[in-house]
Amino acid sequence: MSGSGNSNVQVLLQRLLGALVPPENTSSAPNHLLETNVPPTEFELTATRELIAHEKSRLRALDANITYMKGILEVQLQQHHESKERIRRHESVVSPLRHFPPEILCRIFLFTVPSVDEMKRLIQDRSSKFGSGASPWILTHVCSRWRNICLSFPTLWRTIIIDVSLSNACDDDSDSSSEVSESVSTEVLEYPLDMLRAQLVRSRNAPLTILVEDPNPSQEILTALLSSSSRWNDVTFPDRGDFITSFPTQLPSVRKIHVTPGYGSFPFRPILLVTPALRHISLIREVHPYPLIFPWAQITRYQAGHSWNGHLDVLPLMGNLLECHLQVNYSSHSDIVQHATVIVPTLRKLYLGGGTPNHDNLVVPALEGLFILNTPSPEPFPWLRHCHRLKRLAITSNSSAETINKNVPTISYRYRTHRHTFRASDYRLSRTER
Repeated sequence: MSGSGNSNVQVLLQRLLGALVPPENTSSAPNHLLETNVPPTEFELTATRELIAHEKSRLRALDANITYMKGILEVQLQQHHESKERIRRHESVVSPLRHFPPEILCRIFLFTVPSVDEMKRLIQDRSSKFGSGASPWILTHVCSRWRNICLSFPTLWRTIIIDVSLSNACDDDSDSSSEVSESVSTEVLEYPLDMLRAQLVRSRNAPLTILVEDPNPSQEILTALLSSSSRWNDVTFPDRGDFITSFPTQLPSVRKIHVTPGYGSFPFRPILLVTPALRHISLIREVHPYPLIFPWAQITRYQAGHSWNGHLDVLPLMGNLLECHLQVNYSSHSDIVQHATVIVPTLRKLYLGGGTPNHDNLVVPALEGLFILNTPSPEPFPWLRHCHRLKRLAITSNSSAETINKNVPTISYRYRTHRHTFRASDYRLSRTER
């Protein structure tokens, strides 16, 4: 209907409703009666009562009209809602997303999967459970097409997290192949075994990222994880407990190993690892002796917390080390230098936290970037004289620019920070540098 047609209908409706309402009575009682307490005469009393009766009749008519208009408004609002809903449903038909190839959707889905760091934060935040309500599980509940795409994309299921705080709720995410049982369990302090088995099946031959926060998982969980050890690519686990005591020695695909503090039993004998692809090791806690024997010569990135002497024991073993993150743990006996000069010929980026020793027993001739936090003295850099290729230096001490330039004239990028940590971009090697 045109705009003029709508206007004519509105005018006609107003006239019709107005005809149902008695005309307004413009007469009124005299002002001296309305504004004072003077008693009215018999004539004034009769006239006033007639006016009140007339207005009550008019009010009843107006109330009836209002009720009628409210009914019309409710009908219009309902039709408005239905029209919007029809538009929404039909717009999905013409949405470009329906024409996205499965390969593009798979790449988009990958961005919804929490990273390992995000998963660690989810674990630390006990109010948010990582389970079937997170990606990729929730993606399978959107529609049948998305579900089929997710189930046909093994890489989407490659990240597995085992934590004692996770809820055992698999919802209705079960397959006809019995990957997941159809029963829905209440929340218990145990990782959902059916969810783990489903994820291992769906990931097929994709390399796996394993994050184990529970040092003593159930035997069923442990068996399921170990059955996939040939596909482990990035694995994080505690340094104590049943998981490390059952740790496999043959890991052909693992490239990164992160060992975190744990509790429980400790391996009775060292475990010699055969890991031809291993390049990155992260050891958070200082343990003597360490239960795992790593192939140090092939490591290119190393991160650990240890005394300075403990670091100097390990650094010479890594002949291909490119990037190193050292947390120096001081004690009364570990501050004494017990090493001769240690040379790390390939190291290009070095991060030192917890204090830097004032000793000239470290030689890193290829070093290009140095990042130091919490230095104990203003001038802790005597060994920088050997760093002829150093270009980037970040420190938290008050060392003067003149002193730094005197020791290392090759520096082209230098800054002082008051932060307690450096950003990953400050420390990580670029793709071209690798």
